[in-house]
Amino acid sequence: RNMARGEKIRLFYAPDRPRTGGSVTLNANVIAQSGEPVRDGVVIAQIAAPSGRTTSLRLTAAGEEAWGLFSGSFIPTEPGDHQIRLTSADAGEALDTVLSVQ
Repeated sequence: RNMARGEKIRLFYAPDRPRTGGSVTLNANVIAQSGEPVRDGVVIAQIAAPSGRTTSLRLTAAGEEAWGLFSGSFIPTEPGDHQIRLTSADAGEALDTVLSVQ
């Protein structure tokens, strides 16, 4: 769950084993290109379900005390692998990952 050197975005989610019909919270730590945690930037999650249906979710800043932390939630309606792409102009990069939903 730690960022590797040079990475600007880290994603973690809850619960660890998402299920269809249950809420999934996406959390992202975002570091600006300057090296400081982003305070109130825009972080977008593009979520592609196994059927190909794509949803866009804007993660919101967690507050002044949690610089660089952004959160948002969605409810998956299909089981299987969901492709997630997180983007942030402040970080200047994107993160691609797979979320398996049971």
